[in-house]
Amino acid sequence: MGKDFLYKKVYKKLHSDIVKNVYDNDDLLPSEQELCNTFDVSLITVRRALNELSEDGLVTKVRGKGTIVQNDFRKVELPARRNSNIAVLELGFKAQRNFKYPHRYDYENLWQNRIYKSLIKATEKDYNFLITSYYLDKLINDYDNTPLKDLDRILLMGEVTKEAIDFLNSKKKYVVVYNNFYRDLDVCTVSNNEREASKLGVEYLIKQGHSNIASINGVINFGESVERSMGFQEALLDNDLPINSRNIKWGDMTPESGYYLTKELLELNRMPSAIFCVNDGVAFGAMDAIKEAGLKCPEDISILGHDNSNVCERLEPGLSSIDPCYDKIGVELARKLTRNIWSCDETIVKGELIIRDSIKSIPIQNKMLSTHL
Repeated sequence: MGKDFLYKKVYKKLHSDIVKNVYDNDDLLPSEQELCNTFDVSLITVRRALNELSEDGLVTKVRGKGTIVQNDFRKVELPARRNSNIAVLELGFKAQRNFKYPHRYDYENLWQNRIYKSLIKATEKDYNFLITSYYLDKLINDYDNTPLKDLDRILLMGEVTKEAIDFLNSKKKYVVVYNNFYRDLDVCTVSNNEREASKLGVEYLIKQGHSNIASINGVINFGESVERSMGFQEALLDNDLPINSRNIKWGDMTPESGYYLTKELLELNRMPSAIFCVNDGVAFGAMDAIKEAGLKCPEDISILGHDNSNVCERLEPGLSSIDPCYDKIGVELARKLTRNIWSCDETIVKGELIIRDSIKSIPIQNKMLSTHL
């Protein structure tokens, strides 16, 4: 087991006092210097402990006052762990459309691995993360035969539904959700700013002079696909650009769908000058279709992907992509999974736009002309 640092001792004591209501909501904690004297530690140690409490949503720092207890949302002090095992449950989803492609790609999106790597590193190997996957109906109907029944803490990923969260809550599990899109649920979550990040990416295309922009989306009943599509639409509307339904395609988040749906876009009378793809795999297929048609990226069509996967730098040209910062996601998930309370707080990790060579700048006069065609 890892070493219990001094700041952790300060954190645990204050944490316990807050959860047990030794301090009420809006109470002022002792000053930093008083805490230094009480625990016989340095100012740096106290500030690190207070920062962790702030990240947990238990306190807030107010300039000129000090550190104030923030105890106005539901918290539960967790019982002692039965073991050091934490379940990572990936819920599968069943696509509404059944695509059959003769053209196949050897590609796998490994975004989960980036989360797992930072998750394990952040916990200093003090915990075992047991990864498993189920369809929701299998989870519910065969729950007693799954390893989840013996585990207290669960990281829920994949196609997260209200039904899944309610079911695990009914089993008295402490659930942390990655990317929860049900805003009316009391659930501990770490999420990407999917809509805002996608909007940022599409607005970059607009700033480069593009106005006839297409999007290739993922599965229509998958929350991330919908949020990214909404970001695309908001970017167009906020910049007074029309939404052309012929430019919006729905696929299954694979390179194959990117390939075939791009071929459909290339057949339009007015071919888009840029395509926003729901992930890098779709962008991979899109770039292949462009090349096969005798066109070039970005000279003829610019491409923007999502996930900043390892394929981006291997493609020619290098693929511009939105980076969800999965390493930061893993760190935040680890913090929530291993703390001593469960609370329905949400942490948003902002994505970043990574620009490579797949986007071309169009002269502004062309953009102005295209908006009036």
